[in-house]
Amino acid sequence: MLFEKDLLSVRLLTMQDYPLLVKWLSQPQVLEFYEGRDQSYNMSKISRLYGSKNLRGITACIVEYRGENIGYVQFYALPDQQKNEYGLRKEELIYGIDLFIGETSFWNRGIGTLLVTSLVQYLEWDCKVHRIVADPFEWNVRAIRCYEKAGFRKWKYLQHHEIHEGTWQNSWLMMYSSAK
Repeated sequence: MLFEKDLLSVRLLTMQDYPLLVKWLSQPQVLEFYEGRDQSYNMSKISRLYGSKNLRGITACIVEYRGENIGYVQFYALPDQQKNEYGLRKEELIYGIDLFIGETSFWNRGIGTLLVTSLVQYLEWDCKVHRIVADPFEWNVRAIRCYEKAGFRKWKYLQHHEIHEGTWQNSWLMMYSSAK
């Protein structure tokens, strides 16, 4: 277990979790916000994409709530090239995060906010991170509000940042700055 907070816990992703990712990433409600409804996932694709994350310096995790697997989160040190693109200082330890709640019955219950605030605390205190960034689509109001409740602020508007469902989407680069 990487960390626990209240009824929430986060643990490292294992191969045994791949069927969960296939299930979650086959739901249009989830894909609308993460990866896109024009994407399809099977065990082979999940194994290829998620099996290599640790090799690429990404820590991939499963989120549990009351012992039930409900979502996915990943975090990683932002590469210098990306720091440069965003106008950030190379010498700072800056992490990026991505996440989704795959069990839609757990949406709109404050669990996303609990996850982000717990993850921030873990990265800040255990990993000694200076800043944390996320890049939700500008239209994903629920994600933006979740990050804001966890102490993130809109930092930079990213025009044509990512292709999602066949079209370029704008995002907000949101940042949490450590008080340390």
